[in-house]
Amino acid sequence: MVRTRRGHPFNATLFRNLSTASRQACRLFKVLEDSSLKKVDRCEFKNEDELHNLIEKNLLYVMGISLIASEYPIPNGRIDTLGLDEDYVPVIIEYKWKKDLSAIVQGLFYLDWVMQNKKPFESIVKDKLGKNTTFRYILPVKLYRFSIIHLEHI
Repeated sequence: MVRTRRGHPFNATLFRNLSTASRQACRLFKVLEDSSLKKVDRCEFKNEDELHNLIEKNLLYVMGISLIASEYPIPNGRIDTLGLDEDYVPVIIEYKWKKDLSAIVQGLFYLDWVMQNKKPFESIVKDKLGKNTTFRYILPVKLYRFSIIHLEHI
């Protein structure tokens, strides 16, 4: 079984194939107990909310990220998923139904908000994870963009 740096099991079968074009280029397999592989059937997400819900429900298990807030409102926007990773670094996740370069601009705006509002962010995290939670504001804060077309780490 593959594990994240902190020992959480990583299940590569969670992410479904997101685009017709990538079906031929990227195949997913489940590693069986006997070290053999079984091809994972593909299916597409119906909408952005389905993708959003799937990622958030499995955030800690798959990516080692603790969920801090969903749809967190900030001035001039709303952070889809706000989290803290295993190294105590803030994580911002933005979901898009279609390939959309504005997600990067949005993510950078949200990143700027986190860096300019450390006290409110820390308060949110401590309410969710406990008063003794520590933080590391290293750059870059992790920014992910999930879309129906693809998944990438920026």
